[in-house]
Amino acid sequence: MKKAAEILARILDEKGREIGTTYSSVFGGWSWIAGESLAEHSRVYEVKNRNLFVEVDHPGWMQLLLMKKPQILRSVKRKYPVLDITDLKIKVNLTYQKTTPADAKPEKEPQGTSKEQVREVDRIVSVVSSDELKGHLKRLFLKSIKKEPAD
Repeated sequence: MKKAAEILARILDEKGREIGTTYSSVFGGWSWIAGESLAEHSRVYEVKNRNLFVEVDHPGWMQLLLMKKPQILRSVKRKYPVLDITDLKIKVNLTYQKTTPADAKPEKEPQGTSKEQVREVDRIVSVVSSDELKGHLKRLFLKSIKKEPAD
């Protein structure tokens, strides 16, 4: 016959492993929860007292997260019910930057953009000093160019 302490320790150990695994998967699953575009500008930095703490790199992204707060909380509750998350706490951290691996391949230009369009966008964004912002603007501009129908 096992002692109550042994049984209790085993139960708590299993429960602790389940919660620990869930905590770590929230961090890795943020892009699924928030969506790719929001996840590019935000990250989960803590789960505490039934709150999910997120930081963003600009106040505009904070506003977008706040607008999506009900959907995000529903997604978290559905995917991670054991955490019993009840609120989303968001802060702006202007020094936070998403890091990309140094060996990351550059993105391909959107389909349907001509070399002239790419050169023109490069010329327009060349006045921006931040390489990161320059890259974001270039992607945004190129995605906004619609492919013109063939004659």
